[in-house]
Amino acid sequence: MRITDIIYLGWANLRSHFGRSLLTMGVIGTLFCLIFIAQFGFQGFENQYFTYAGTNVNGAVIISANPFLIDKNHYFDINGNYIGETISLAEIAQDITANGGIILDTIETDNGLILPESLLSDTIKTDVSTGSIPILINPQTALRSIERECPSYATSLTSTIKLYQDIQNQTLDKPFIKNGNTYYPVGFATGSLCNYDLSFQSIDRNNYSIFNSLLGLFPAPDNTTIIINQSSNPPKQEGEKTELIALFPDTQTAYQYLFKGHGYFSNIELPGHEATYGVDVLAGISPETIFVFRMIHFFLNIGCVVLSIVAAIIIFFTSIRLVDQNKANIKLYHSFGATKGQIQLIYLAYFLELIIGAAILSLILASLITIFYSACNQTTLSTLFMVSFGLSEPPYIMLWGANLEIIAFTILLLFLAPLSILINRKRF
Repeated sequence: MRITDIIYLGWANLRSHFGRSLLTMGVIGTLFCLIFIAQFGFQGFENQYFTYAGTNVNGAVIISANPFLIDKNHYFDINGNYIGETISLAEIAQDITANGGIILDTIETDNGLILPESLLSDTIKTDVSTGSIPILINPQTALRSIERECPSYATSLTSTIKLYQDIQNQTLDKPFIKNGNTYYPVGFATGSLCNYDLSFQSIDRNNYSIFNSLLGLFPAPDNTTIIINQSSNPPKQEGEKTELIALFPDTQTAYQYLFKGHGYFSNIELPGHEATYGVDVLAGISPETIFVFRMIHFFLNIGCVVLSIVAAIIIFFTSIRLVDQNKANIKLYHSFGATKGQIQLIYLAYFLELIIGAAILSLILASLITIFYSACNQTTLSTLFMVSFGLSEPPYIMLWGANLEIIAFTILLLFLAPLSILINRKRF
């Protein structure tokens, strides 16, 4: 029996019971559709977060490190005296460089972080009037500069957009003098305005999306104001140095530093991690946020595995029922001289065709649902990202993203066909 005959007979089984086959594909496809919606949607959200959170510094992560570790055993008393042991800046520098960081010959002042133009995105405008210093101003700093306060809550999406536009119009491209220097805000530093996480309610209190609890786990970035130094000689720090400024070239290097370095990140405590100095993220994506993404991916995958197991049980019981309903056909195949192995191949083709149909159905449906959701909620999504990342205008947000897990679950779905044959081997 040729392979084409096996495929044809498998297709004949599917076509002769088309209604039953369609129902089977629908049940299997629905469960895997839930898996693919979760994977597409969350991966799409992560992709968008990473696209905009590190845009100012081309995906790098810039930190400040100081000897003052603040936890339950290290603190400043009421007189401002530090309680606890400290290490030297040289030891801090050694730890950072050993973990892929680069110590920058620059400083953080009361006005912001001074960075050379070469470290910033090429899209940032720096051609300003003579005598002015271009800066990327933190949205919160911009709000204070026009003597306004954050509202106690976001009354509506419209009011959030209006507040953001007002601050843009009143601060960007409007030079101001501070400490004898003329600063020219050419844009916002990546940072949020009055929303401290990415839940929809942070920009619209009347939004009761089921995703608010999940989105609320992700903090909106709070990067500092960036003063763009256009000279070839970065300013030197006067007096005794109290902190180091360091750059990690990409988020993965910064994430490894979270585990292997001895810096203390205040928003996360890792079991067994020995911290000896304090760290603050000044620009780029915080390794703490990357950790949150990784943990949610982990628990999301566990949930998807559970759904896969449920789908597999349904497929196995369905395959048993289908084989029992096809006993007459199996006897007919035997009467025409087909061997048990050939009959198993026929039903392998049948089950594969069913499962491939279910896989295609679930992938297409999951993609359409995530794309449709993105389109229907585009105003909310674009406003959320604009306000959370200090963007000049609302971006188009597509909550669809592919990852290796989707490929793995698709392969797992296809692998259930030969397993179904194995379960039914005595019935042929």
